[in-house]
Amino acid sequence: MNIKKILFISLHTKRGYEQNDVVLSNFLNKRFSVDFAAASHKFQKSSSNFLYNKGHKTDELFIKANTFWFDNFYEIKLKILEYDIVILSSLKQVTELIYFSRQLKKKVIIIDTQWNYDFDKNILADLFVFKNIFSARRYIYQNKNYESYKLNYKIAGYPEIQSLSQKKISELSFRKKYKIKKKLALILSNGPQYFVQKYYVDILEKIKKTLSNNNFEIITKYHPTFFNQIKIKNLNFPKKFNVKNPLNVKSIKENDFINSIDYADIIVAISSNSSQIVNLRNKPIIFIERQNFLSDNKFKNNPVIKSKDSTLKVRKFSVNNFIKKNSNSVSVKSEKVKEMSKFMFYGCEIDIENFDNFLKKKHYKFKIHNKIKNDINKLKSDLLPFDGLEALKQTRSIILNFINNSNLKKNNLNIYFYKVNLFFLSKLKKISDLLI
Repeated sequence: MNIKKILFISLHTKRGYEQNDVVLSNFLNKRFSVDFAAASHKFQKSSSNFLYNKGHKTDELFIKANTFWFDNFYEIKLKILEYDIVILSSLKQVTELIYFSRQLKKKVIIIDTQWNYDFDKNILADLFVFKNIFSARRYIYQNKNYESYKLNYKIAGYPEIQSLSQKKISELSFRKKYKIKKKLALILSNGPQYFVQKYYVDILEKIKKTLSNNNFEIITKYHPTFFNQIKIKNLNFPKKFNVKNPLNVKSIKENDFINSIDYADIIVAISSNSSQIVNLRNKPIIFIERQNFLSDNKFKNNPVIKSKDSTLKVRKFSVNNFIKKNSNSVSVKSEKVKEMSKFMFYGCEIDIENFDNFLKKKHYKFKIHNKIKNDINKLKSDLLPFDGLEALKQTRSIILNFINNSNLKKNNLNIYFYKVNLFFLSKLKKISDLLI
Protein backbone atom coordinates (compact mmCIF):
# COMPACT_ATOMS: atom_id res chain seq x y z
CA MET A 1 0.00 0.00 0.00
CA ASN A 2 1.04 3.64 -0.41
CA ILE A 3 2.51 5.14 2.75
CA LYS A 4 -0.15 7.31 4.35
CA LYS A 5 0.48 9.61 7.30
CA ILE A 6 -2.09 9.04 10.05
CA LEU A 7 -2.91 11.23 13.06
CA PHE A 8 -4.99 9.99 16.03
CA ILE A 9 -6.53 12.94 17.92
CA SER A 10 -7.91 12.68 21.46
CA LEU A 11 -9.92 15.89 21.99
CA HIS A 12 -11.14 15.02 25.48
CA THR A 13 -11.42 12.09 27.84
CA LYS A 14 -13.43 10.72 30.77
CA ARG A 15 -12.44 10.56 34.41
CA GLY A 16 -10.94 7.16 35.21
CA TYR A 17 -10.47 6.25 31.54
CA GLU A 18 -7.73 8.69 30.54
CA GLN A 19 -5.53 5.92 29.09
CA ASN A 20 -8.12 4.47 26.70
CA ASP A 21 -7.23 6.51 23.61
CA VAL A 22 -3.47 6.25 24.01
CA VAL A 23 -3.76 2.46 24.54
CA LEU A 24 -5.81 2.19 21.33
CA SER A 25 -3.35 4.39 19.42
CA ASN A 26 -0.37 2.34 20.63
CA PHE A 27 -2.22 -0.86 19.65
CA LEU A 28 -2.85 0.47 16.13
CA ASN A 29 0.84 1.37 15.93
CA LYS A 30 1.78 -2.30 16.10
CA ARG A 31 0.46 -2.78 12.55
CA PHE A 32 0.80 0.63 10.92
CA SER A 33 2.33 3.98 11.80
CA VAL A 34 0.06 6.33 13.78
CA ASP A 35 1.00 9.58 15.51
CA PHE A 36 -0.93 10.50 18.66
CA ALA A 37 -2.12 13.99 19.64
CA ALA A 38 -4.05 14.94 22.78
CA ALA A 39 -5.62 18.14 24.10
CA SER A 40 -3.64 19.46 27.07
CA HIS A 41 -5.10 20.90 30.28
CA LYS A 42 -4.79 24.36 28.64
CA PHE A 43 -7.37 23.33 26.04
CA GLN A 44 -10.06 24.09 28.65
CA LYS A 45 -10.22 27.60 27.19
CA SER A 46 -11.61 25.95 24.04
CA SER A 47 -13.61 23.09 25.57
CA SER A 48 -16.10 22.37 28.37
CA ASN A 49 -15.31 18.63 28.33
CA PHE A 50 -13.18 16.64 30.76
CA LEU A 51 -9.51 16.99 29.74
CA TYR A 52 -6.15 15.40 30.49
CA ASN A 53 -4.26 16.93 33.42
CA LYS A 54 -0.63 18.04 33.67
CA GLY A 55 0.42 14.66 35.07
CA HIS A 56 -0.41 12.82 31.88
CA LYS A 57 2.50 14.48 30.10
CA THR A 58 4.85 12.33 32.20
CA ASP A 59 2.69 9.18 32.02
CA GLU A 60 4.65 6.24 30.55
CA LEU A 61 1.99 5.37 27.94
CA PHE A 62 1.78 8.95 26.64
CA ILE A 63 5.58 9.19 26.48
CA LYS A 64 5.72 5.89 24.58
CA ALA A 65 3.22 7.31 22.08
CA ASN A 66 5.40 10.42 21.66
CA THR A 67 2.25 12.46 22.28
CA PHE A 68 1.85 15.84 20.63
CA TRP A 69 0.10 18.02 23.24
CA PHE A 70 -1.93 20.91 21.81
CA ASP A 71 -3.36 23.87 23.70
CA ASN A 72 -5.89 25.21 21.18
CA PHE A 73 -7.62 24.48 17.87
CA TYR A 74 -5.05 26.45 15.86
CA GLU A 75 -2.23 24.16 16.99
CA ILE A 76 -4.03 20.94 16.18
CA LYS A 77 -5.19 22.28 12.81
CA LEU A 78 -1.59 23.17 12.01
CA LYS A 79 -0.62 19.59 12.92
CA ILE A 80 -3.40 18.11 10.74
CA LEU A 81 -1.83 19.73 7.69
CA GLU A 82 1.02 17.18 7.86
CA TYR A 83 -1.27 14.13 7.57
CA ASP A 84 -3.40 12.23 5.06
CA ILE A 85 -5.82 10.52 7.46
CA VAL A 86 -7.25 11.88 10.72
CA ILE A 87 -8.72 9.62 13.43
CA LEU A 88 -10.94 11.18 16.12
CA SER A 89 -11.99 9.24 19.21
CA SER A 90 -15.32 10.90 19.89
CA LEU A 91 -18.55 11.99 18.21
CA LYS A 92 -18.71 15.14 20.35
CA GLN A 93 -17.13 18.53 19.60
CA VAL A 94 -15.51 17.19 16.44
CA THR A 95 -17.40 19.06 13.71
CA GLU A 96 -14.90 21.92 13.42
CA LEU A 97 -11.89 19.64 12.91
CA ILE A 98 -13.74 17.38 10.49
CA TYR A 99 -14.88 20.30 8.35
CA PHE A 100 -11.31 21.63 8.32
CA SER A 101 -9.87 18.22 7.40
CA ARG A 102 -12.39 17.62 4.63
CA GLN A 103 -11.63 21.01 3.09
CA LEU A 104 -8.05 19.83 2.69
CA LYS A 105 -9.09 16.47 1.17
CA LYS A 106 -8.06 14.52 4.28
CA LYS A 107 -9.81 11.24 5.11
CA VAL A 108 -11.57 11.24 8.48
CA ILE A 109 -12.32 8.25 10.75
CA ILE A 110 -14.51 8.54 13.86
CA ILE A 111 -14.20 5.94 16.63
CA ASP A 112 -17.06 5.81 19.15
CA THR A 113 -15.05 5.19 22.34
CA GLN A 114 -17.36 6.24 25.19
CA TRP A 115 -20.51 4.78 26.75
CA ASN A 116 -22.49 8.00 26.47
CA TYR A 117 -24.52 8.95 23.39
CA ASP A 118 -23.68 12.66 23.10
CA PHE A 119 -23.18 13.19 19.37
CA ASP A 120 -22.58 16.18 17.14
CA LYS A 121 -25.07 16.26 14.29
CA ASN A 122 -24.17 15.78 10.64
CA ILE A 123 -20.61 14.54 11.13
CA LEU A 124 -19.21 14.18 7.63
CA ALA A 125 -16.63 11.50 8.37
CA ASP A 126 -15.49 8.95 5.79
CA LEU A 127 -15.79 6.06 8.25
CA PHE A 128 -17.57 5.57 11.59
CA VAL A 129 -16.52 2.79 13.96
CA PHE A 130 -19.38 2.39 16.46
CA LYS A 131 -19.24 0.46 19.74
CA ASN A 132 -22.61 -1.28 19.22
CA ILE A 133 -25.72 -1.45 17.08
CA PHE A 134 -27.67 0.88 19.43
CA SER A 135 -25.10 3.62 18.97
CA ALA A 136 -25.20 3.24 15.18
CA ARG A 137 -29.02 3.27 15.09
CA ARG A 138 -29.22 6.33 17.32
CA TYR A 139 -26.74 8.31 15.24
CA ILE A 140 -28.47 7.34 11.98
CA TYR A 141 -31.92 8.25 13.36
CA GLN A 142 -30.71 11.62 14.66
CA ASN A 143 -29.16 12.45 11.29
CA LYS A 144 -31.69 10.99 8.87
CA ASN A 145 -32.31 14.41 7.28
CA TYR A 146 -28.61 15.06 6.69
CA GLU A 147 -26.08 13.89 4.12
CA SER A 148 -24.52 11.62 6.76
CA TYR A 149 -27.70 9.51 6.93
CA LYS A 150 -26.18 7.09 4.41
CA LEU A 151 -22.94 6.85 6.33
CA ASN A 152 -20.17 4.28 6.03
CA TYR A 153 -19.99 2.50 9.38
CA LYS A 154 -18.77 -0.66 11.08
CA ILE A 155 -19.29 -2.05 14.59
CA ALA A 156 -16.19 -3.00 16.57
CA GLY A 157 -17.23 -3.32 20.23
CA TYR A 158 -15.79 -1.50 23.19
CA PRO A 159 -12.22 -2.07 24.50
CA GLU A 160 -12.79 -0.06 27.70
CA ILE A 161 -14.47 -2.96 29.54
CA GLN A 162 -11.14 -4.80 29.65
CA SER A 163 -9.46 -2.01 31.62
CA LEU A 164 -12.34 -1.99 34.09
CA SER A 165 -12.32 -5.74 34.72
CA GLN A 166 -8.58 -5.76 35.40
CA LYS A 167 -9.19 -3.93 38.69
CA LYS A 168 -11.30 -6.75 40.14
CA ILE A 169 -11.10 -7.49 43.88
CA SER A 170 -12.95 -10.05 45.99
CA GLU A 171 -16.31 -9.24 47.57
CA LEU A 172 -14.75 -9.57 51.03
CA SER A 173 -12.01 -7.08 50.11
CA PHE A 174 -14.56 -4.72 48.58
CA ARG A 175 -16.81 -4.79 51.67
CA LYS A 176 -13.83 -4.27 53.93
CA LYS A 177 -12.55 -1.38 51.80
CA TYR A 178 -15.87 0.52 52.04
CA LYS A 179 -16.82 -0.78 55.54
CA ILE A 180 -20.05 -2.43 54.36
CA LYS A 181 -21.80 -4.73 56.84
CA LYS A 182 -25.40 -4.93 55.54
CA LYS A 183 -27.19 -5.60 52.26
CA LEU A 184 -25.71 -3.30 49.64
CA ALA A 185 -27.54 -0.83 47.37
CA LEU A 186 -25.81 1.07 44.57
CA ILE A 187 -27.43 4.34 43.45
CA LEU A 188 -26.44 5.72 40.05
CA SER A 189 -27.35 9.40 39.93
CA ASN A 190 -27.49 11.76 36.97
CA GLY A 191 -25.22 14.70 36.25
CA PRO A 192 -24.94 17.74 38.56
CA GLN A 193 -27.29 19.83 36.40
CA TYR A 194 -30.21 17.77 37.74
CA PHE A 195 -29.34 18.46 41.36
CA VAL A 196 -30.60 22.02 40.95
CA GLN A 197 -34.11 20.57 40.50
CA LYS A 198 -36.02 20.15 43.77
CA TYR A 199 -38.13 17.28 42.44
CA TYR A 200 -35.05 15.28 41.43
CA VAL A 201 -33.34 15.77 44.80
CA ASP A 202 -36.57 14.92 46.68
CA ILE A 203 -36.92 11.61 44.78
CA LEU A 204 -33.30 10.68 45.53
CA GLU A 205 -33.89 11.39 49.23
CA LYS A 206 -37.01 9.17 49.18
CA ILE A 207 -35.04 6.40 47.48
CA LYS A 208 -32.32 6.65 50.13
CA LYS A 209 -34.85 6.63 52.98
CA THR A 210 -36.70 3.61 51.58
CA LEU A 211 -33.46 1.66 51.15
CA SER A 212 -32.28 2.54 54.66
CA ASN A 213 -35.63 1.52 56.16
CA ASN A 214 -35.16 -1.88 54.49
CA ASN A 215 -31.74 -2.39 56.07
CA PHE A 216 -29.58 -1.50 53.04
CA GLU A 217 -26.28 0.30 53.14
CA ILE A 218 -25.94 2.75 50.26
CA ILE A 219 -23.01 3.53 48.00
CA THR A 220 -22.89 5.59 44.84
CA LYS A 221 -20.80 6.38 41.80
CA TYR A 222 -21.16 9.99 40.76
CA HIS A 223 -21.62 11.05 37.16
CA PRO A 224 -18.30 12.09 35.50
CA THR A 225 -19.58 15.66 35.05
CA PHE A 226 -19.26 16.16 38.82
CA PHE A 227 -15.50 16.24 38.22
CA ASN A 228 -15.67 18.75 35.37
CA GLN A 229 -15.04 22.08 37.11
CA ILE A 230 -15.87 24.10 33.98
CA LYS A 231 -19.45 22.80 33.94
CA ILE A 232 -19.85 22.72 37.73
CA LYS A 233 -19.06 26.41 38.26
CA ASN A 234 -21.89 27.48 35.93
CA LEU A 235 -24.61 25.69 37.90
CA ASN A 236 -26.88 27.37 40.46
CA PHE A 237 -26.85 24.88 43.33
CA PRO A 238 -28.93 25.38 46.52
CA LYS A 239 -27.20 26.82 49.58
CA LYS A 240 -25.10 24.35 51.61
CA PHE A 241 -24.96 21.99 48.60
CA ASN A 242 -22.05 19.56 48.97
CA VAL A 243 -20.79 19.22 45.40
CA LYS A 244 -18.21 16.61 46.47
CA ASN A 245 -20.85 14.27 47.94
CA PRO A 246 -24.39 15.57 47.24
CA LEU A 247 -26.06 12.28 48.23
CA ASN A 248 -24.14 12.16 51.52
CA VAL A 249 -23.36 8.44 51.14
CA LYS A 250 -20.19 6.42 50.54
CA SER A 251 -18.78 7.22 47.12
CA ILE A 252 -16.79 4.53 45.32
CA LYS A 253 -13.62 5.10 43.36
CA GLU A 254 -13.86 4.96 39.58
CA ASN A 255 -11.79 1.78 39.35
CA ASP A 256 -14.24 0.04 41.72
CA PHE A 257 -17.28 0.60 39.52
CA ILE A 258 -17.39 -2.98 38.23
CA ASN A 259 -16.83 -4.31 41.76
CA SER A 260 -19.71 -2.21 43.07
CA ILE A 261 -22.05 -3.59 40.37
CA ASP A 262 -20.99 -7.18 40.97
CA TYR A 263 -21.37 -7.02 44.77
CA ALA A 264 -24.48 -4.84 45.07
CA ASP A 265 -27.71 -6.57 46.06
CA ILE A 266 -29.71 -3.96 44.18
CA ILE A 267 -28.80 -1.22 41.68
CA VAL A 268 -31.09 1.78 41.45
CA ALA A 269 -31.28 4.85 39.22
CA ILE A 270 -33.80 7.43 38.11
CA SER A 271 -32.33 7.43 34.60
CA SER A 272 -28.80 6.42 33.63
CA ASN A 273 -26.75 5.26 30.61
CA SER A 274 -24.71 3.22 33.09
CA SER A 275 -27.56 0.71 32.95
CA GLN A 276 -25.70 -0.78 29.97
CA ILE A 277 -22.61 -1.59 32.02
CA VAL A 278 -24.88 -2.91 34.81
CA ASN A 279 -26.62 -5.24 32.33
CA LEU A 280 -23.31 -6.44 30.90
CA ARG A 281 -22.50 -7.72 34.39
CA ASN A 282 -25.76 -9.78 34.37
CA LYS A 283 -27.38 -7.41 36.85
CA PRO A 284 -30.80 -5.72 36.48
CA ILE A 285 -31.27 -1.96 36.79
CA ILE A 286 -34.24 -0.69 38.84
CA PHE A 287 -35.47 2.65 37.46
CA ILE A 288 -37.47 4.73 39.95
CA GLU A 289 -39.79 7.48 38.66
CA ARG A 290 -38.10 7.46 35.26
CA GLN A 291 -41.19 8.56 33.32
CA ASN A 292 -41.90 11.49 35.64
CA PHE A 293 -38.24 12.47 35.46
CA LEU A 294 -38.35 12.53 31.65
CA SER A 295 -41.33 14.92 31.66
CA ASP A 296 -39.63 17.26 34.19
CA ASN A 297 -42.28 16.09 36.66
CA LYS A 298 -44.99 17.87 34.69
CA PHE A 299 -47.51 15.04 35.19
CA LYS A 300 -46.44 13.56 38.54
CA ASN A 301 -50.03 13.19 39.78
CA ASN A 302 -51.45 11.67 36.62
CA PRO A 303 -52.18 7.94 37.11
CA VAL A 304 -51.51 7.22 33.44
CA ILE A 305 -47.78 7.21 34.14
CA LYS A 306 -47.82 5.05 37.24
CA SER A 307 -45.65 1.97 36.83
CA LYS A 308 -46.24 -1.13 38.94
CA ASP A 309 -44.74 -3.89 36.77
CA SER A 310 -41.79 -5.04 38.88
CA THR A 311 -40.93 -8.11 36.81
CA LEU A 312 -37.23 -8.16 36.01
CA LYS A 313 -36.89 -8.78 32.30
CA VAL A 314 -35.44 -7.31 29.10
CA ARG A 315 -37.52 -4.28 28.12
CA LYS A 316 -37.64 -1.48 25.58
CA PHE A 317 -36.43 1.98 26.56
CA SER A 318 -39.89 3.46 25.96
CA VAL A 319 -41.57 6.76 26.77
CA ASN A 320 -45.17 6.76 27.98
CA ASN A 321 -47.52 7.86 25.17
CA PHE A 322 -49.23 10.45 27.37
CA ILE A 323 -45.86 12.06 28.10
CA LYS A 324 -44.80 11.95 24.45
CA LYS A 325 -47.95 13.85 23.47
CA ASN A 326 -47.89 16.38 26.31
CA SER A 327 -44.26 17.05 27.18
CA ASN A 328 -41.57 18.63 25.04
CA SER A 329 -38.72 18.37 27.55
CA VAL A 330 -35.14 17.74 26.43
CA SER A 331 -35.17 14.41 28.28
CA VAL A 332 -38.33 13.24 26.49
CA LYS A 333 -36.81 14.15 23.12
CA SER A 334 -33.63 12.25 23.97
CA GLU A 335 -35.47 9.15 25.19
CA LYS A 336 -37.76 9.17 22.15
CA VAL A 337 -34.63 8.83 20.02
CA LYS A 338 -33.59 5.85 22.18
CA GLU A 339 -37.03 4.33 21.68
CA MET A 340 -36.89 4.80 17.90
CA SER A 341 -33.36 3.34 17.92
CA LYS A 342 -34.73 0.20 19.67
CA PHE A 343 -32.65 0.54 22.85
CA MET A 344 -33.23 -2.22 25.41
CA PHE A 345 -32.42 -2.76 29.09
CA TYR A 346 -32.70 -5.55 31.66
CA GLY A 347 -34.63 -4.53 34.77
CA CYS A 348 -37.87 -2.72 35.54
CA GLU A 349 -39.46 0.69 36.08
CA ILE A 350 -41.46 1.39 39.25
CA ASP A 351 -42.77 4.40 41.16
CA ILE A 352 -41.42 5.54 44.47
CA GLU A 353 -44.75 4.61 46.10
CA ASN A 354 -44.22 0.96 45.09
CA PHE A 355 -40.51 0.82 45.89
CA ASP A 356 -40.92 -0.14 49.54
CA ASN A 357 -43.20 -3.07 48.68
CA PHE A 358 -40.76 -4.11 45.93
CA LEU A 359 -37.97 -4.36 48.52
CA LYS A 360 -40.06 -6.06 51.20
CA LYS A 361 -41.14 -8.77 48.75
CA LYS A 362 -37.51 -9.11 47.59
CA HIS A 363 -38.45 -8.79 43.92
CA TYR A 364 -34.86 -7.67 43.28
CA LYS A 365 -33.81 -11.29 43.94
CA PHE A 366 -35.82 -12.54 40.96
CA LYS A 367 -34.53 -15.89 39.69
CA ILE A 368 -33.39 -15.91 36.06
CA HIS A 369 -35.09 -18.68 34.05
CA ASN A 370 -33.97 -19.81 30.59
CA LYS A 371 -36.21 -17.45 28.58
CA ILE A 372 -34.91 -14.40 30.49
CA LYS A 373 -31.36 -15.74 30.30
CA ASN A 374 -31.55 -15.96 26.50
CA ASP A 375 -32.95 -12.41 26.32
CA ILE A 376 -30.16 -11.10 28.56
CA ASN A 377 -27.49 -12.84 26.47
CA LYS A 378 -28.96 -11.32 23.30
CA LEU A 379 -28.96 -7.87 24.92
CA LYS A 380 -25.34 -8.29 26.05
CA SER A 381 -24.31 -9.38 22.56
CA ASP A 382 -25.98 -6.28 21.07
CA LEU A 383 -24.42 -3.98 23.67
CA LEU A 384 -20.95 -5.43 23.37
CA PRO A 385 -20.32 -7.66 20.32
CA PHE A 386 -16.58 -7.56 21.10
CA ASP A 387 -14.71 -6.42 24.20
CA GLY A 388 -11.17 -6.07 25.45
CA LEU A 389 -8.51 -7.39 23.09
CA GLU A 390 -11.09 -8.58 20.54
CA ALA A 391 -12.54 -5.06 20.30
CA LEU A 392 -9.05 -3.63 19.81
CA LYS A 393 -8.38 -6.16 17.04
CA GLN A 394 -11.70 -5.48 15.34
CA THR A 395 -11.09 -1.72 15.42
CA ARG A 396 -7.59 -2.11 14.00
CA SER A 397 -8.75 -4.48 11.25
CA ILE A 398 -11.55 -2.11 10.18
CA ILE A 399 -9.23 0.90 10.07
CA LEU A 400 -6.47 -0.98 8.26
CA ASN A 401 -8.92 -2.14 5.59
CA PHE A 402 -10.14 1.46 5.16
CA ILE A 403 -6.57 2.79 4.85
CA ASN A 404 -5.62 0.19 2.24
CA ASN A 405 -8.62 1.13 0.11
CA SER A 406 -8.38 4.90 0.44
CA ASN A 407 -7.52 7.10 -2.51
CA LEU A 408 -6.08 10.40 -1.35
CA LYS A 409 -6.15 13.78 -3.06
CA LYS A 410 -3.71 16.54 -2.19
CA ASN A 411 -4.60 20.22 -1.92
CA ASN A 412 -1.12 21.77 -1.70
CA LEU A 413 -2.16 25.36 -2.40
CA ASN A 414 -4.68 25.42 0.47
CA ILE A 415 -2.25 23.64 2.78
CA TYR A 416 0.40 26.31 2.25
CA PHE A 417 -2.18 29.07 2.84
CA TYR A 418 -3.43 27.46 6.06
CA LYS A 419 0.09 26.71 7.29
CA VAL A 420 1.10 30.36 7.23
CA ASN A 421 -2.16 31.64 8.74
CA LEU A 422 -2.45 28.98 11.46
CA PHE A 423 1.15 29.46 12.51
CA PHE A 424 0.56 33.13 13.29
CA LEU A 425 -2.89 32.53 14.78
CA SER A 426 -1.54 29.88 17.18
CA LYS A 427 1.18 32.29 18.34
CA LEU A 428 -1.34 35.10 18.84
CA LYS A 429 -3.62 32.73 20.78
CA LYS A 430 -0.81 31.84 23.20
CA ILE A 431 -0.02 35.53 23.73
CA SER A 432 -3.68 36.41 24.35
CA ASP A 433 -4.04 33.50 26.83
CA LEU A 434 -1.05 34.82 28.79
CA LEU A 435 -2.64 38.27 28.98
CA ILE A 436 -5.99 37.00 30.30
